[in-house]
Amino acid sequence: MREPFFGWAADAVDGLEWLVELDDWAFANEREQLRGRHPKLVDVVHVRWAVSTAITAIDLCAAEVARRFGGLSPWTDRVPVLAGVIRDVERGRYVVSEEAASWLDAVAADTAYRTIKAARDPLTHRFLVRSAMIWNVPPQGHHSRTEFAVPVESGQGRPDARTLILLAHDVADRYVMSFAHVLQAL
Repeated sequence: MREPFFGWAADAVDGLEWLVELDDWAFANEREQLRGRHPKLVDVVHVRWAVSTAITAIDLCAAEVARRFGGLSPWTDRVPVLAGVIRDVERGRYVVSEEAASWLDAVAADTAYRTIKAARDPLTHRFLVRSAMIWNVPPQGHHSRTEFAVPVESGQGRPDARTLILLAHDVADRYVMSFAHVLQAL
């Protein structure tokens, strides 16, 4: 039986795999698949989808920690996010296994996770500065994708839409799959 929160997290990663394929298809060749929609609009929509889904997947794994070790009901309306679970553990509200503690620490310390979170929060609650490109010749494929003003691991430049979409998928996939090992160890 799949764990209630973990099952949703795994489904979210599957959705991100679909988004990576959809984004690739949408920006293939001369971008005719966009059907007249402005590429910058599609970039914002796809990045918002990617980063919010990735953070949600990780938050759902953290909620599984709260369920397993803190008695959180799967039917609650108030599911804690990663930072809340870490804070509860640090305050001694519940004790988690060594594997779960290592997983929480690894996610919180990951610069790629922090990049995705830095993009997700303003795209969800505010706005995020992005760059505008002026083209002499219409771009093809993934060239000249919208860049977003979020900190990146390398500290060089702004990540573009495709980079953030792939990073979101990678981060979610890595941490949801590694959380499966945490569950197996319990």
